[in-house]
Amino acid sequence: MCCVCRALFDYDPATDSGLPGRGVAFRYGDILHVTNASDEEWWQAQRVMPPHDHAGIIPSKQRYFHYLTVFVAW
Repeated sequence: MCCVCRALFDYDPATDSGLPGRGVAFRYGDILHVTNASDEEWWQAQRVMPPHDHAGIIPSKQRYFHYLTVFVAW
């Protein structure tokens, strides 16, 4: 699956201890090109707007909502 989407939250891979590889930072409103969304928790993507020089891993919507309910809600 391949798609283009707009980020609905900020993400900084430097603060994510569960990241399994090289992450891509993004901010609310950035345009992301998702090249692989086959994993339930992590997607492969590249930031399109503003441009970014490398592809990497971003959290899936499911992982982000899990993070909100487990770590932020308490």
